[in-house]
Amino acid sequence: MKDGKGDYSFVFDFSSSKELFDIISAYTTPEGETIFQANKFKEPLSLISNDLNTIPGIYNCKEIVDSTLWKMGIQFTFVDINALNTALSKIDGKEDVEYLVMKRKKAEWTQNIDWRKIITQNLPTSTDAQNAMIDAIDTAHYVYNWQLNREIKTLKSYDINQIGSTGVLFKGTIPDDEHYKYITQWNIKFKKEK
Repeated sequence: MKDGKGDYSFVFDFSSSKELFDIISAYTTPEGETIFQANKFKEPLSLISNDLNTIPGIYNCKEIVDSTLWKMGIQFTFVDINALNTALSKIDGKEDVEYLVMKRKKAEWTQNIDWRKIITQNLPTSTDAQNAMIDAIDTAHYVYNWQLNREIKTLKSYDINQIGSTGVLFKGTIPDDEHYKYITQWNIKFKKEK
């Protein structure tokens, strides 16, 4: 069985704290440099995006930076589970981790990305500033759209929607600092091939 293809995206959405971040982004150092702006994430996200585009089976990868609504992230298309796992490993700074596995007639999500690490890599160095920003990321989420070439028998999850007979859509909230290792509990059983 082929693993199927789909789209994956994750977005850090600060829009609910837009007014606060607009104020923070207006501050400058004594040297005249801005302390923090949404566009500060553009270069690192672009570097990650370029890196992911070199992975076989990953394409259309691009950064998401909306400096007006304070939304930033990455989206990409994958051709199969192996490509998706490789891309997620690259984002997570690890090698060859299986985030999604196929076991006989089941597909299972086995672990999550260390979102805290991704969030904090490019934040202001002040601990207070980092904590304030991490607290504001209460609407961060990721979306996983998977199109399969095999019919689905059952979906075991409250967080996943079925699209037709061969597609699934998962919309998850990125876990907070205490729960970033949270495993998204769902699995898919496939109909027997004729």
